[in-house]
Amino acid sequence: ELHTSSLSFLCRHHTLHQISRNQTLTELWFEAALKKSPPVDSLFTADKKPRISSHQIEWPEAPVLERILHSSLCRYSPKTLLRLCEQHGYWRGCVELMCRLGRRHCAVEVVVQLGDIQLVQCTQEWGMRFVAV
Repeated sequence: ELHTSSLSFLCRHHTLHQISRNQTLTELWFEAALKKSPPVDSLFTADKKPRISSHQIEWPEAPVLERILHSSLCRYSPKTLLRLCEQHGYWRGCVELMCRLGRRHCAVEVVVQLGDIQLVQCTQEWGMRFVAV
């Protein structure tokens, strides 16, 4: 298992393109970025559902997470990345990946729990996917 410090070193000294050649390394990098999450109780309710408005909380590694989600890396393992997002409470990533995977019902459920209809409006990259239904 790679440690966060090892991944940070790799990411500083290699480009995303170089790292993306290895799916496992990309997934580890994504998970390491997720582990630097806000406090769990600010992301989840007592019954492990998304806490209302918790998608608006700042994530320290959001640029890394978004870079991976919006790159070609995501096409290799979207189900794995979705599982990691759900596990760590990265709701923006969850909604986006659910839409990409055609799981609109699940995405709508998360959006309702978060209480923010703007997540599915056309101004969001994935918002158009709801309109297309």
